[in-house]
Amino acid sequence: MRDFEDMILLVTGSATGLGAAIAIGAAKRGAKAVVLNCTKSLKEAEATADLVRAAGADVSIAQGD
Repeated sequence: MRDFEDMILLVTGSATGLGAAIAIGAAKRGAKAVVLNCTKSLKEAEATADLVRAAGADVSIAQGD
């Protein structure tokens, strides 16, 4: 299933939990790139980014509040 084929997504709160699951799932479903947004959890966001890359999408991390 390729629901997100060639889409670029911004997933807020995606360092951990539900946001991380959404980011990884979108990558598995064809997202071209996923932007992870986190406020304090940079270490966790980097771990999630590795999983998103492994699922086939490009990824960026944006820190902000």
